[in-house]
Amino acid sequence: MPRMELTERQWERIEPILPRARKNARGRPRADMRKVLNAIIWVLSTDSAWRDLPKRYQPWQTPYHYYNQWRREGLLGKIVRRLNVAPGRQVRIDPGSKRVAKAHIKPAKRAGTRKRSRAKARAQR
Repeated sequence: MPRMELTERQWERIEPILPRARKNARGRPRADMRKVLNAIIWVLSTDSAWRDLPKRYQPWQTPYHYYNQWRREGLLGKIVRRLNVAPGRQVRIDPGSKRVAKAHIKPAKRAGTRKRSRAKARAQR
C-alpha cells in the first residue's frame, strides 16, 4: 500500500459516513469511494494539481468532483475529524489559497514556541 493511502483501520472509521450507492439506480455505477478518498488524500498531501493524479487512481475529474461536493456539504470536515485520532498528529485542509487545496500534516505545537511578529518585537524594545 502506498504511503498516502488509507489503512484498513482508517477506512473502517470513515466508510460509515460516506454516501452509499442507491439501490436500483440507473446510469453509470458509482465510483469506488475508497479510491476517490485515496486520490483526494494524495492531491492534498502532495500539493499537486488534480490533473497530475497518478493513473492508479480514477480520472482526476471524479475525485475533484467529490472533493468539491464533500467540502460544500461539510463531509470533508467530518472525514478529517475522524482521521485525527493519533495524539500529536493533525490534518489541516486550507481551501482558501489560489490552489484548490493544501493539506499539512504537522505535529501539534508546544506552548511557548510561537514566533512574535516584527511589529510586536519592535514595540517591546
